[in-house]
Amino acid sequence: MLGMQVSANFAFSKQCVQIFELIDELRESTLKGYGNDMLLEASCLLISSSISQEALAVRPDIGVKLVPRWRFILDTSLRHRNDTVQEAAARTIGVLSHLRSNEDDTDR
Repeated sequence: MLGMQVSANFAFSKQCVQIFELIDELRESTLKGYGNDMLLEASCLLISSSISQEALAVRPDIGVKLVPRWRFILDTSLRHRNDTVQEAAARTIGVLSHLRSNEDDTDR
């Protein structure tokens, strides 16, 4: 039973990393283009549902000179004119904040 759970967690972590790799493929012009509100909202929901300590550990985006695409999406979404997109970005930041607070609790 425990082996199946570990295997399932590993598969989920691998899928999360793959999601971030796919998000990296989104072009900036598409994300900033006309009618981008549904794409940005969906991207925020996807990020918030797939972000984890494991996904960030494998793809920490440290040492990269450019802003990671998922952070660019959050920034663009927070500044978007559509309040639904802003709310999706805020929920994603809440998930990130919770993730960071759990990390800090574990380090103590």
